[in-house]
Amino acid sequence: MLGAAIIMVNILIFSYNIFKTVLSKDHDGSYTVGQFLRAAFGIPRLMKLFGKEDKGAVNLDYNGMPVFIVAVARGSIDTVINAVVLLAAGVLILVYGVFALLGHPLNPGAVDALLYKNLYWWGLDMVADGNVLIYTAGVWYLLVPLLTGRKLFGANVVKTVIMVDLLVSMGVWSHHLLGDTSQPMWMRLFSGQLITWGEIFTMGLTLFATLMTIWKARPVKMSPPLQFTLGSMFGFVMGAMAGILQANVGLNVVLHNTQWVIGLHAHALLLTGVGTMLFSVIYTLVPMLTHLEFKFKKLVDWHFWLWMIGSVGMAMAMGMAGSKGMLRRTLYTGGEFTPYTLAAIIFGSILSIGFIIFVVNLVSTLGLKNVFSLVIPEKWQKSTEKV
Repeated sequence: MLGAAIIMVNILIFSYNIFKTVLSKDHDGSYTVGQFLRAAFGIPRLMKLFGKEDKGAVNLDYNGMPVFIVAVARGSIDTVINAVVLLAAGVLILVYGVFALLGHPLNPGAVDALLYKNLYWWGLDMVADGNVLIYTAGVWYLLVPLLTGRKLFGANVVKTVIMVDLLVSMGVWSHHLLGDTSQPMWMRLFSGQLITWGEIFTMGLTLFATLMTIWKARPVKMSPPLQFTLGSMFGFVMGAMAGILQANVGLNVVLHNTQWVIGLHAHALLLTGVGTMLFSVIYTLVPMLTHLEFKFKKLVDWHFWLWMIGSVGMAMAMGMAGSKGMLRRTLYTGGEFTPYTLAAIIFGSILSIGFIIFVVNLVSTLGLKNVFSLVIPEKWQKSTEKV
């Protein structure tokens, strides 16, 4: 718990640094948090549509504010909420643990269990909505225009969609409690199912705007960064659809706490979605920052296809096992799920080979010395050079 608390504090420091940078007063055009968020999410434009004027708006070029910055701001809001809630939960557990070790255990009934679970999942779900979904979408908003040389399609509308998604993300946490019979049914239906389904529209519009940008830029060169960006989108569609299916009061009875949740939903989002997105960033930034092209171009293709086949295959195998009733955190010795676990191991191995190929290509391009210099403190490097 102490380690988790330290991590949350570091996340808060990171988020503070993000907002401090964006709201820097080192220039004449400084503005408050509220003014920035109103401009970023397009509130003045929305008010203008209804014949009203936002008198609190500053001289901030809303139309010129990059969508990427708006996405980072929105994701950082979720990140702060996540860090504060999980930090509080971790400290609470730590306090109970310390008193128990000292021989003076506290009354566990002093904290309402259902209230605690709702607050915990409200905060934890911000990881998915702020860190996974919106930060990834922000990267798409940045990379696709950069790679295609075309402005993001519907950029101004996208900024408002980001605001709507922020509001939606505040009310979806109850899908984690669909299988909890103590959770009121109206909460499971309203928050866990109906509001969660709202993310189909917000993330759907995100994908539409990004893909339309690529379509409008035809013909486009299928460069490695663009290839991995499209793979990332596929992973999000796959993982999100699995999540929407399980965000159903009826289906959740079957899928809750099974390998479907962790495999077809979580692994597809994190490996095929976020992981592939990170590779697209690396394949973009390395040539930009170092002026070096990746040494083995064929290995880039091998990396892409092995990673995609491995991550999708492993997620599908785990998801199919879950649909047949294979639970998480459960050891099965009867062999009833052996075909699925064997398939997951094979596809996981393919995924690993793809990652090893990526590392070999990256180290060969940058040089082993330069790679080590990224993690070795500069003063140590200088002392080694003197010797």
